[in-house]
Amino acid sequence: MLPTSDIKPDGGLAMAGQSVYVCKSAGAKKYHFNRNCGGLKRCSHEIKTSSVKEAEAIGLTQCAYKKCR
Repeated sequence: MLPTSDIKPDGGLAMAGQSVYVCKSAGAKKYHFNRNCGGLKRCSHEIKTSSVKEAEAIGLTQCAYKKCR
């Protein structure tokens, strides 16, 4: 089966199996494509890699910061 894809807000293509960064805080709401994203730098918990599909399955949405894309 081929990986599914979604259109990112900047018009790029995000593959469902692509690695993203996730803050393992109970209050985390976003996943990040850039490890150096300002939103992710605020995370005081462990940061893990995940796939877009896994991140969205637990209710996370894509970070909207331009530097995160």
